[in-house]
Amino acid sequence: MKSTHKRRYVLAALLAAIVATAGFAFAAANTVSDSYAGDGSGTVAGFNVTNISWDLNDADPLSVDDVTFDLDQAANEVRVRVTESGAPTSWTAPADCTGGPTTFTCNVTGLGVSTATLDGLEVASAS
Repeated sequence: MKSTHKRRYVLAALLAAIVATAGFAFAAANTVSDSYAGDGSGTVAGFNVTNISWDLNDADPLSVDDVTFDLDQAANEVRVRVTESGAPTSWTAPADCTGGPTTFTCNVTGLGVSTATLDGLEVASAS
């Protein structure tokens, strides 16, 4: 009888070893693509805005419809706001500025800009 129990333990251990080896064989077949992780730093430089041109409303020349300008580097997104009598207006919506990659026209009609009180332009841009 002892021999039968011993044989069962040996067979059970052998079966467990076969199952464990098969599991490792399947795991070894997996492939994982390379990935990257890291840390770094870089300089954030500003844009130079030049060739600013204001487009007046045809019916009311005291109202401004658009502002066109050039950036010294390509940008992916541009928004503007103007200052009237020393107070900034809201920012334009992203869809209000078109063009690119360096020349943009921003519709400021929704800001209600008046040539009588206009005294500044602020451009926010990113690449």
